[in-house]
Amino acid sequence: MRSVKRHILPLLAALALMLSLTACGAAGTYELKSMGINGVTIDVKDIKDTLGIDPDVTLKLKQGGGFSMKSDGESGLEGTWKASGKDVALDYYSVKLYAALDGRTLTLEYDSGKLVFRKK
Repeated sequence: MRSVKRHILPLLAALALMLSLTACGAAGTYELKSMGINGVTIDVKDIKDTLGIDPDVTLKLKQGGGFSMKSDGESGLEGTWKASGKDVALDYYSVKLYAALDGRTLTLEYDSGKLVFRKK
């Protein structure tokens, strides 16, 4: 029994460390790069060039588990987030949003829309 504990405790500690590092890896500031609805995607650069509108949207995943999403520097959504592997869950009051993390790209999908962010 003692040898089992001696082997399991380091494994549990390593697992806890790995999970905390995964969550820390997602933390940071992300800039909106593209958006889509009903399968049509447009890059932020194209919106700027074509319409002269700069949809300056940032998503900040804070180390302590909080997040904020701002548009043009103005306050917007605020809530909490959790990472599990490549999945990121955002909780805004009773609304839950889910995103996928692939390297430095965070893709947030909801209803028929999609927002793609890139980590600064």
